[in-house]
Amino acid sequence: MEMAFRTVWMMTLMMMVLTISTAIVDWDEDGEDDITFLSESEANATTFVEVSLENPCGSQRFASDNDSSTPDWNDNCLVKRQPAGQFADSMFSVGIQRVLFCSGFAEPADYADGKDYTDFAEGEYGPRSETAAIAFQQAEVIAVDGIVGPQTWGRLQERVERLDDDIPNDTSHTYGFSTGVCAGIPMFYQSVTTSNAGTVVGGWTLARNEPNETQTAPFSYLYLISQLY
Repeated sequence: MEMAFRTVWMMTLMMMVLTISTAIVDWDEDGEDDITFLSESEANATTFVEVSLENPCGSQRFASDNDSSTPDWNDNCLVKRQPAGQFADSMFSVGIQRVLFCSGFAEPADYADGKDYTDFAEGEYGPRSETAAIAFQQAEVIAVDGIVGPQTWGRLQERVERLDDDIPNDTSHTYGFSTGVCAGIPMFYQSVTTSNAGTVVGGWTLARNEPNETQTAPFSYLYLISQLY
């Protein structure tokens, strides 16, 4: 009896995950998803508005930063799975995948047989990434939908730590993880401007994969995976 119940429960959970990217949550009945702020047609779109000055995140009306040029990640373009995910294949996905993997939210198989962050963070936000994002959202006790929108972006940013606290640097700060499977490896750089008035932090770039981690790659909506190597 218990086994049958668990089987039904698991099947129900799987169906919820499979439909989560197409359904919208609209408690206030304003026609927009209460989590992502997309209309139902936008949430399920498979053709998109092109990125432009007027539409920096393409079809997404609420997001404004397509290259992580501001200090906060929560205005970055939304990332979700294909076919409705305009930026599923992107450098944004690389950053998301790095945080999920390095924070321990990937599946056990993703850590086996000598695999590291470069194997998981390949810039394609697919089923494995969505599953890791769902586990992350559950751990953070935020809306669980597998979509990286403003709230999830903000919590992902909170996970990274500055690695160069004791190293004076007038141009950038280095971020990554002090513990875990990615301990001490530069993952992100944040630009810094220092003057007599003080220090002002700016936008973000990705650190390239080891052994070229001292160099940078864009942290943006573009899919430029070759620039990680």
